[in-house]
Amino acid sequence: MSASIHPPVPPTPSTDPRKDSLIEYPSQFPIKVMGAKVDGFVHEITKIAREFDPGFDASTVELRDSSAGNYRASRSP
Repeated sequence: MSASIHPPVPPTPSTDPRKDSLIEYPSQFPIKVMGAKVDGFVHEITKIAREFDPGFDASTVELRDSSAGNYRASRSP
């Protein structure tokens, strides 16, 4: 029994799914983080965001407390 071995074919623009994406990068993507309403919550969220995006603007963060006031949601557009 003989087997034929063919080298893999590299992707071409028509077969590369990244070329067919409808999303353009870089792009704005809103991120929402929820956590306990404690001192330092917003500072920590901002610190983590700046690790990934040094130009992150903390003034864009929107805050909303839960109805009982125990949790806080942070949203960045």
